[in-house]
Amino acid sequence: MVVPYAGIFEQVGARVLVAWDGTREAARAVSDALPLLKNAEAVTVMCVAARERSLAEHRPSVERIVDHLRRHGIAARAEETLQADLRISDILLSRAADLAVDLIVAGAYHHFQLREALIGGVSRELLDHATVPVLMSH
Repeated sequence: MVVPYAGIFEQVGARVLVAWDGTREAARAVSDALPLLKNAEAVTVMCVAARERSLAEHRPSVERIVDHLRRHGIAARAEETLQADLRISDILLSRAADLAVDLIVAGAYHHFQLREALIGGVSRELLDHATVPVLMSH
């Protein structure tokens, strides 16, 4: 769990945004966050894709993870959006602000860490610009 250096975070895990891309890292992050998610008022599972076709390809895995969370008694709902010309991290952080979430759950470093260090990536950008605590798993 990474907590931003600025801000007061008295409550963490009441409203949660799960960044979902169907990877092993995302599944691991959700699994690691289950104890926190069970106490959440609202959980939104968000998939961001570059194209409509990619959204359609990810939809079954989004539905599976939402069903998985519901079987654990977690009131989860799915959301999807197109990336357009924005960075995925910016979309996630913007939506987190819209939903007033107090925790983001995301898989970390799907690509090699050296590649992400050289050219950036969602994990690095979330860590650099987080406005709420972020639980990441690899």
